[in-house]
Amino acid sequence: MPLHKHILLLFCTCFVIQTSSFGADHSIVERWLQTNAGTTSLKVDFIQSRALKAIKSPLVQSGTLWLDYATNQFRWQLGEPAKTIVVSKGEKIAVIRTPLKRVEFRDPNEASAGSSSGFSGLTKGFPKTMQEFLERYRILDIVKKGNAYEIVTQPLGADGEGVSRFGFIIDQQRFLLKGLVIALKDGSSITTTFQRVDRNSPINPIVFNPDLSDYRETKFRQG
Repeated sequence: MPLHKHILLLFCTCFVIQTSSFGADHSIVERWLQTNAGTTSLKVDFIQSRALKAIKSPLVQSGTLWLDYATNQFRWQLGEPAKTIVVSKGEKIAVIRTPLKRVEFRDPNEASAGSSSGFSGLTKGFPKTMQEFLERYRILDIVKKGNAYEIVTQPLGADGEGVSRFGFIIDQQRFLLKGLVIALKDGSSITTTFQRVDRNSPINPIVFNPDLSDYRETKFRQG
């Protein structure tokens, strides 16, 4: 099953000062997409901060994302050691809560399976061409923030459910993706900063095959 059929997970940037707007200047997007050419796999270590209206201080956790384009597999996890894992499992995805020893297998075609967190579109991997990008995102603005650009978008289709803004943070000098910032319609936000990005290194198959032999299947509340 193509990676875009799966659901996931995942991610950016920090507290910077907004300056000028670049409007519809798509050349910045194109230069970023060129950096993705030839990418067959990714391992991304990140720090994620989630701000909720009901909580004064944001929830901060470390995490890792693996994407293998050759085998159409992904894994996203939060916590150290991992407390939440989302991984592709054949025709389904597995949502794993390690402290509870519980797992839910979800249909990746269900919009609600992850779009409320804003990450469902990332299970397709990062776009590699402008055509692919525009098929998945509507560009709202491009804004310079310190030494980075934020490509402000709205995900299209089911991937945009619950999302008011999805921002890609791009390094101004090298045009590499530094992270993501997601504003949700419920007033919460998710900011993910990439700490380390490893491209095209072999991924051990065990990453995509966690041992679930002592886990009990359940149904989690989605959101």
